[in-house]
Amino acid sequence: MKRIADMKRKTLPLIVLAILIGSSATAVAAPYTFTPSDYIEYGIYFSPRGSLRPPNPKLLTIRFGDIERYYAEYLLQVKEVPTRKQQLRLSTPRGSIWINRNDNEGLTVVRDTYRSRGRGGTKLLDVHFEGAQCRDAAGTVSTCSVTLLLTTEGPDRGVSRRSRTLQITSSTGLSFRYKSVGYDGGKPLNLPLLNRTPVISNYAWEWRPGDAE
Repeated sequence: MKRIADMKRKTLPLIVLAILIGSSATAVAAPYTFTPSDYIEYGIYFSPRGSLRPPNPKLLTIRFGDIERYYAEYLLQVKEVPTRKQQLRLSTPRGSIWINRNDNEGLTVVRDTYRSRGRGGTKLLDVHFEGAQCRDAAGTVSTCSVTLLLTTEGPDRGVSRRSRTLQITSSTGLSFRYKSVGYDGGKPLNLPLLNRTPVISNYAWEWRPGDAE
């Protein structure tokens, strides 16, 4: 009996190790900080009061990185390459934030995804802007830096939308947090709830030089 007990004690750590190895093999993609040699285009549509009727106002547009190479490799049919764009527009009674630039100056973009292959399903988007304009509740306008953080509770699947959390903060002390509710379009919807909570939707196109290899 003692020998059996000793064997169990020796085997258990091996089983735990095997579980850990198996878990790491299915780990999700790590956050990636985009460089000027990469390209990412990201948009967020946002309604603070909630509405399932599209289109919701566009809150964010970013086009960061080597846009010319991206369009040359994947969108040859487009004759005129769009300008680089940073755009963020949020207006509330507690204050407003806006950015409207056609360059990549002062822009930092980090994205994490749920799937390594194809980098699908945004898990986290962290965008930092320099040179934004902020207006406080008293109407005072000043130059500021702004950070936008978008997180989701899972990738969307078909008509099912997962909950999203949007956090926007500025160096002047403005802070806004919104959370949408998840829903399954294949089941009866709780319309009163959906129409009084924020709606947050997003899209992403990205490319890195290694993707073409």
